[in-house]
Amino acid sequence: MTVQVGDVVRVTAKMAVDNEAVQNVYHYQNAGPGALSDSDFIDAVGGRLDGVHGGLNSNISDQLDYTTIEFYNVTQSNALGEVSWPTQTSGGQTSSNLLPTQVAGLLTFSTGLSKSLGKKFLGGLTIAAGDFDGAPNAAIQAALATFGTNLLGVLTKNGNTIKVGNYRVATATFIEWIAPIVEQIFATMRSRKIGVGD
Repeated sequence: MTVQVGDVVRVTAKMAVDNEAVQNVYHYQNAGPGALSDSDFIDAVGGRLDGVHGGLNSNISDQLDYTTIEFYNVTQSNALGEVSWPTQTSGGQTSSNLLPTQVAGLLTFSTGLSKSLGKKFLGGLTIAAGDFDGAPNAAIQAALATFGTNLLGVLTKNGNTIKVGNYRVATATFIEWIAPIVEQIFATMRSRKIGVGD
């Protein structure tokens, strides 16, 4: 199978803390000019996610494990497969305790369109990521900014461009992310509180 020009692929970056799922869902589009094999698409996007998470990993508790990355072509309603993370295995921070599981650093992404803001909640952070006011400290803010910038960096495979953005299911519309914004407070995802939600 191939990922055709314009196809949107849902990519689920799967992690776990104490066997409780921690997931981030991304949408990527093959912007062309040609089709990509499923394996080439998986290699490109899996490598990008592995790299950006690796850059943040010194701030991530070793209690967080990287499990798999799942790919599903929403345009074609076709599962591409689920693979191991290329190099990431677990968080790299061993000397600081894990923040509560529902607490995350928050990155938002502008799109240039109203009512279409991208969001990524990055969990597994440690207490050392906070300052004395309980907000993200300068070091983690810088690491999150680098994560966002690198996530949006030009991604190509075999001469094709692959973009990341929002996907509106109702209209089957892909909206590219333009710029990252690091929020100055920790965010909470209730579904990431152990024993609550999916």
